[in-house]
Order: sequence, then structure tokens, then C-alpha cells
Amino acid sequence: MFYFLIRRTVQLLIVLLAIVGGSLLVMHWAAPAFQAEEGDAEQALSAAVVASLGRLGQQSGPRYISFDGRDPLPASMIALRAALPGLEIQPLSLRATRNDRCDTSGDGAIVTIGACREDNFTAVELVARPLWRTALIRERTAACSAQRMLFRFPSAWRSVEYQWVCA
Repeated sequence: MFYFLIRRTVQLLIVLLAIVGGSLLVMHWAAPAFQAEEGDAEQALSAAVVASLGRLGQQSGPRYISFDGRDPLPASMIALRAALPGLEIQPLSLRATRNDRCDTSGDGAIVTIGACREDNFTAVELVARPLWRTALIRERTAACSAQRMLFRFPSAWRSVEYQWVCA
């Protein structure tokens, strides 16, 4: 009788593991591949920039933008300029560094008191896609950094949570 219960328990565990494993495989196959969604990732990064810069309003001089260490695509620049009409949006490659005042010590380490770069840029990068239709975005300016969680509701990315840390 005891061996019968053990055998049934083991059989039940094997069936449950097979169901869970099969479900995970089906979810993996059903979820869109991230590599095939470059335009979708670009839209998520644009949504993060709009959420961050939308509160700035008028600003003197341009605001320079970087997506994953590169300039945004031309379509994204057009969309950003349309979404943020009060700001002059430019790609980061056009940013002049003549007003930056970072000093290096003798061993090459940067020694700063406060922000040493002019705070006129926003660099965003896609950190992870933890779940389908979600994106974790890291934002960085000269003095602050943030992480933002975005969810893609029917057709647009929405920011649901963020944390800012400023030095």
C-alpha cells in the first residue's frame, strides 16, 4: 500500500512537471521575439523620453537624446519633436562638449564635485524585457539617473513606475 502511494505521487509529479514545462514552451513560442521588434524597442525608448521631458516645458537651448548609446532613428526624432513641441530635440552626436568641465587626476580617474557635464542631454537604454509587452528602461542625465518600467497597453507604451536618483 505504501509503495502504491509513492508510485502515484511520483506519477502525479511527473504529469504536473510535464504540464508546467509544456506551458512554458507554449508561452515562449507565443511571445514575440525581442530581436524582431527593433521598432517596438525604439518606441519604448521614445515613450520614456516623452515621459521624462514632458515635465520640462520650455528650456533654453536644445536637449540632446541618445538611445542605447546611439542617435535615435529619424522617425523617432520626428515623433519626439511632435510630442514635445516646447523643446528643441537633437541627437546626442550633435552635442558640443566645450562647456563640460570634468577634471582627471594623475591616474586618469575623473574627480568631480557635483555634475561636471552640462545637463542638456538624456541618454536612455533598454535594460531588459522581463515579460511580454514590458520594458525596463534606464535614463541618465549629467546629474541624475532613473529606471522606468513601461507596459505596452493596446498600442502605446505607458510608464507605470520610475525611480530617480540625483547626485
